[in-house]
Amino acid sequence: MISSINMSIRVLVVSDTRSSGDAKDTAGPKLMEKLHVLFPYAEVACNTIPDDKAEIKSYLQNPRDVTPEATREVIEKEAPGLATAMMFRSLAKTEMAMLSRAVCGVASKTLIVNLPARNRESPYPMVEEKDASDVIIKHCMPIHETDTVPFEESFGRVLAENVCTPEPIPAFRASIKDGYAVKSADGAPVPPGADAVVQVEDTKLLQASEDGSEEIAIEILKEPKAGQDIRDIGSEVAKDSVVLHKYDRIDAAHIGIMAQLGKLEEPWERIQPGQIRDSNRYTLKHMLRKFGFHSMDCGIVKDDPNVVKQALEKAFEQNEYVITTGGASMGEFDVVKRKLKKVFCLPGNPASCSVCCLLFVIPALRYVENQRDYKFPMIRADVPEKVPNSDARPDYRRVTVEAKDGIISAYSNGNQISSNLNSVCNANGLAIIQPQSTIPQRPIHSPFGTTYVSEVPLEQKFTNKHSNNRK
Repeated sequence: MISSINMSIRVLVVSDTRSSGDAKDTAGPKLMEKLHVLFPYAEVACNTIPDDKAEIKSYLQNPRDVTPEATREVIEKEAPGLATAMMFRSLAKTEMAMLSRAVCGVASKTLIVNLPARNRESPYPMVEEKDASDVIIKHCMPIHETDTVPFEESFGRVLAENVCTPEPIPAFRASIKDGYAVKSADGAPVPPGADAVVQVEDTKLLQASEDGSEEIAIEILKEPKAGQDIRDIGSEVAKDSVVLHKYDRIDAAHIGIMAQLGKLEEPWERIQPGQIRDSNRYTLKHMLRKFGFHSMDCGIVKDDPNVVKQALEKAFEQNEYVITTGGASMGEFDVVKRKLKKVFCLPGNPASCSVCCLLFVIPALRYVENQRDYKFPMIRADVPEKVPNSDARPDYRRVTVEAKDGIISAYSNGNQISSNLNSVCNANGLAIIQPQSTIPQRPIHSPFGTTYVSEVPLEQKFTNKHSNNRK
């Protein structure tokens, strides 16, 4: 933008009828209004004159600033090359140089050069960025007024107060994985007397009913330990705990947690013992929105092949891609994988669902719409805490990445269990911890919240890997 300091602008409306008052001038005021917006500090005036040559000439002639004209009357030979060279050099400094009228030439044995009188340096002293920021903040006052909006419309706003959970999470002893406790589906209550859950992958089917619909006998391949894969009551969040903090900026995970707490449910949606509230739809919807993708809520369907088929067919009538959550693991009722098309089958556990959306869905959708940098960048960072991974699979740990004194560090963001959506709130990175039995081999490109992504091998230092952008 061109500076308007010390600038005066004159609007000249040429019209016989408007100058005589027979017609109202509307063009001049509109033009002045526009000029005031473009040049807020300039002096702007408007005159209306008749369509008369002599009167127009008198307004256009400026009795001052006549040095170039006076110079031309004195010099004997012009030196246009010198004037052109000055113009090019001046344009490199300021676009205002295009208004220059410099004249150069020779009078007798004297070289006369018109140099521009405009300052090439700002009359104001330069202020360092930190000092400028301090001055700005000093003159800003925090807002204390609050507003009440439906929570689904609160995305991007700032919480005015803490949000506490009215009940423990989970509210019952729940299994973490599909498996057997007597038999338990993931997220379902653990039967009384059971103290461990054995995942389906660690069992072998020995006998089933004739139609294969019911398992009669299984063999457990790995000896379970007490408490294995069981979420005790309140193990994630104790009752009356603060789950969302005052002045948090509301993100997708915040809205998912509010759904998890029942803040979004209607009276007829009260859950029964052993049931959990759906938070994934709300989280996914706003996570997609954050990255610029519109989505449609297609509701909840039962783990029944025919019902799932009908739901997918209906969803594809209006959408090119479909995202499902739950119904894709090893449980008896998990059927989505049998009905695949352009479907992203995400886990049912809330934190895992969010992580997989960032790992796979967002980059894929970016690629589809031809974004050049469809993968998210990776950085190197220190991990001050010990974060072992005894699993045979990589662990995608939700972290907060901080930079202080030139050092970038990543810190675990709370309980990392796959069902704990709180670990997603305010996280801005994924620390990818490779299995103990392997060496980091391939880069993982994924973000969390902002642009930070990290990979952590066993020695707790981030590897130096970078995203491969599609050319």
